[in-house]
Amino acid sequence: MNPVQEAMAGSRALPTGREKPHLLDDRQPCSADSCEFSALIALGQKLLCLKHFIVRCYEWLDYLEPQIQGRLFVRAGMRRAQAMVEECSNRALLVSLRCEDLTNLDRSRLLHILLLSSDLLFQLRVPRNEFLFRYRAKSVVSKSQSPALAAKSAPHAS
Repeated sequence: MNPVQEAMAGSRALPTGREKPHLLDDRQPCSADSCEFSALIALGQKLLCLKHFIVRCYEWLDYLEPQIQGRLFVRAGMRRAQAMVEECSNRALLVSLRCEDLTNLDRSRLLHILLLSSDLLFQLRVPRNEFLFRYRAKSVVSKSQSPALAAKSAPHAS
């Protein structure tokens, strides 16, 4: 079972608004195998350093994205997926706002996690019929623009 499936099947209750995420002090080690860095934040009941936090967020979001887009969840699964995406988003925002020693690469990855999370949360909140309508409308618009793009990129006949 991969880490995302473990988190999805976990016995932990869904996060509530009462939980206040915070950055950890430097006393606790990262829970990833053979990592010597200190944990920065908790995600899915795992204490993680910045590198492993970003990797874990991407694992979660990459696993959940096709399932959310395909609407492959039953109601309880959708709530769990929404809670996991919100947890990634909230933790990424917290790290980006409170961690002072981020590199530009770290900032860009955290921003990407926030953008991907917000897109997935939007898809979870939009009713299925409206989502399909918007998706098809988006496809029609991109197809209507494609002849101009195709003409530009097509090889010229001599």
